[in-house]
This record gives sequence, structure tokens and C-alpha cells, in this order.
Amino acid sequence: MDYDLVKEHLAVMLVNTQANKRMLQEMPHENMEDLSAICYVDFPVESNDGKATMKVKNEHIKMWNVDAKEMFHQARANTQPVNTPILQSMDEMLLSIFNEEGHATNLLDENVDFGLRSHDMLYALTNVEKQYGASMITQPEVLNKLEQLFPEGFYVLPSSVHEVLIVPDNGEMEPNGRRFSQTEFTVTIKKNTRFARNQILYSK
Repeated sequence: MDYDLVKEHLAVMLVNTQANKRMLQEMPHENMEDLSAICYVDFPVESNDGKATMKVKNEHIKMWNVDAKEMFHQARANTQPVNTPILQSMDEMLLSIFNEEGHATNLLDENVDFGLRSHDMLYALTNVEKQYGASMITQPEVLNKLEQLFPEGFYVLPSSVHEVLIVPDNGEMEPNGRRFSQTEFTVTIKKNTRFARNQILYSK
């Protein structure tokens, strides 16, 4: 398998470090407190019956003769649907799920008037395919946009590997820990969730 054939299909996935400790020993990864970013190949499929993916292991980058840092950069730079972030109001998203005619607006779109929805209490950040979309929070341009939308700060609650929840800082929640920026994630452990452990990340 040649690197030139797969590099345009690389993408990033977030996993819980402790729960995947053994798997991560065999994979190039980036640690962010107790979360880890790994790369996978999102093979194009012609049907809508599912996805074909392959997690990148150390043996792959050795075979490809590529540096892990370069691979992660390529994975985040790709313009495939799994790398296209979407921020949606939870209210709109739920309505679009239960109402076939409903439509959830992507609040990261420059053409959307965010002021009309700025008073919502909960948002979901994922990707266009809603598969492994939690990794969108690791993209610097996404963090930049979130900081513009929520100048008073916001909380990031990892919900699953497919999405994270964004809670604007209204002064009522207490992070009980440090903050994170584009270059450093800081995690405060809370209770169990589908992400193996519920972490609250805070940015301001």
C-alpha cells in the first residue's frame, strides 16, 4: 500500500488514552492529557452501506517511510467530509433528526447570523458525516472560530468519539481545573460517559 495512494484519505480520530493503552503502543499518536489523537484511513466507498477504515499503525508509517508529525499534518489538511466541521444547536439538531423536513444550521458557516442562536445553552460539534467527529476540536481553525463565537469562554464535554458538546460559559458552571488553548488541552476528570471517562475542557 503506497502512501501517495492513501494520504488524501487520512483523517484524525480521538480516543480515550487509558481505555486504549495497549492499542496505542502500536500506533503513532498525539497525547492531549487523557485523550489521544490517532490517524486512520477513510477509504472511499461507492455505496452508502457503511465505511471502510483502517487505523494507522507504527508498521504502516515505517513502510510508508513518513514522519508521524507529517502524517498528522496531512490528515488535518485533507478536505474530505470527515474533516469538515459542523457546529449545531442541540435543539435544532434534535428537530432535524425527528423531522425529516427539519434542517440543522452549521453555525461555523461565515454566512450564518450566529446572534440569532447565541442564547442556546448547548451545541454539538462534529463533522459532516457525523463519524469520528470529536476530533474536530483538535483543529486550530475550529478553536479560533469557537473563541470568536463564545468570547466569554466555553466548556467542551467529550460525549463520544463522534461528537463533543459545547457549553457557553454563562457563569453558572465551575471548571474546577485549568484551561486549555489551541496548543494545550487541559482536562478535569468527572464521571463515566460513553467516552470511557467524562472530561470537561474549558477555554477562555
